[in-house]
Parts: sequence; structure tokens; C-alpha cells
Amino acid sequence: MGFDDEISRMGNDLERKQRNVDEIMNVSRELIRDCAKAITLLHNKKTTEAVGYIKEARRLSKRLGEIDNEFRNVSAQAYQELAEAEILYGIKTSKKIPLPKDIGIESGAYLLGLMDTVGELKRSMLIALHDGRISDGELYLSLIERIYDATRGLRFSESILPSFRRKQDTARIQLENAGSDMLKFTGLRKRGR
Repeated sequence: MGFDDEISRMGNDLERKQRNVDEIMNVSRELIRDCAKAITLLHNKKTTEAVGYIKEARRLSKRLGEIDNEFRNVSAQAYQELAEAEILYGIKTSKKIPLPKDIGIESGAYLLGLMDTVGELKRSMLIALHDGRISDGELYLSLIERIYDATRGLRFSESILPSFRRKQDTARIQLENAGSDMLKFTGLRKRGR
């Protein structure tokens, strides 16, 4: 094989890789979109509709698993979003935090999705308090605390778990704010406001 043939072979290989990456990006976008819709529906107490989007996201996740071996960095966000939607769904339907094995998510995506779930739990807490469901609000706050306490000691480099430290810091701030919001709300109720 000569020089020109070798260059042509490399070009063909890179074109194949580009088509693969394009497909991974398209599937990832669809999966992320479905997860966002599911999360919104869960907050709006439309669990049955949310399940449809979660099922579609699971199907897309399987498709990703078939095509992204070489480019997991491109699809990483999609798996993380699926973990977040699955964790929130598990909490909303069973009041428990599902484990990675329960939802079929690898540990890195699970941990990143778990940290993002803290923001969704804070939102759920505020909605519950606004609706007068104090015990639900307290449950969501306790789950935020549990997630933060369980993950606080985990320290990894960016090359192992990208963005995890930043997400831990964000979770800590959300926990502090959620606790403050709970105190304000329960204090106002006690004073009859």
C-alpha cells in the first residue's frame, strides 16, 4: 500500500468516525430532551406522562450503548441526564433514592446525575411548601442532606469524574439555601403569616 492509498484509508476511517459522532450527538440530544420533559412532568405531578419519556430515554440510552464505545466523552452528558431523571422518578414514586443497579447507570454518570438531582429536590421542596405539604418538603430536604452527606467525602480528579467537585459545591449551596428556606417557611407558618 502506497502513500496515497494510506491517506485515503485514513480519510475513510475518519469519515466513519465523524458519522458515528454525528449519530451519537443526535441520539444524545434526543435523550437529553426526553429527560428534561420527564423531569418537568414529574414536578407537575404528571407521572404517567413522565414514564413515557423515561422509557424513550432508556431506549435511546441502549442505542447509545451500541454506538458510543469509542466516543463516551460525547455521550457522557446524556447518561448523566438519564441518571438524574431516573433518580428523581424513583424518589417521586417510592420516596427512596434508587441505586445505580436499579436504574442501569454506570457509577460516574450516576454520581453526576445524583448531584444534579439535588437542584430538582430543592425545587420539589419549594413546590411542596408552597402547596402546604410540609412533610413532603421535609422529606425532600432530608434527601438533599443525605445525598450531600454521602458524597461529601468523594474527591476525584477532573479526568476521572469531570465537574464533580463543582457539582458538590453547588449541592452544598443548595442544601444551605434549602435549609434556610425551610426555616423561613416554617417560622412564618408558626407566626400565622
